[in-house]
Amino acid sequence: MKRKIIIALSITVLVIVCCYTYKSYKKQRNKDEKIICDCRKNGINTQISLISRSFLSAKTKLFFNNKKIDYKQQQISHKDLVITFDLALNKSSKDTLFVKDNSKTIKIYNFDVDTLIINKKQGIICDLKAVTVDGKKQYISNLISLD
Repeated sequence: MKRKIIIALSITVLVIVCCYTYKSYKKQRNKDEKIICDCRKNGINTQISLISRSFLSAKTKLFFNNKKIDYKQQQISHKDLVITFDLALNKSSKDTLFVKDNSKTIKIYNFDVDTLIINKKQGIICDLKAVTVDGKKQYISNLISLD
């Protein structure tokens, strides 16, 4: 009787350890497969207009791989002359992003942080200028979704 209790407890502990290990492995695998970048505009846009001059300042809170990055865009215009300044603290406004999703490695280069949106639930990449999939340059009009 004592031996059966020890065997039952051993099997129970072994099952719990296996379930915990599998759950940890699955969580780590999902973490490595998807890099989430949410670059939707979230900030205060201010515009000051004078007779012939205007100053536009837009601040965007950019979340890249769960790290907050402040992205700032400034535009100064005088009559027909328009000057735009793009500033991103800790990261440039144009950069390279690698996303691995469902065994596809997708290289996104020179993306615009104002237009890049990755849906957190579905992992769909929207509004990209160009991407390389399997070494071939493709434009977003050719790629409806990258599931």
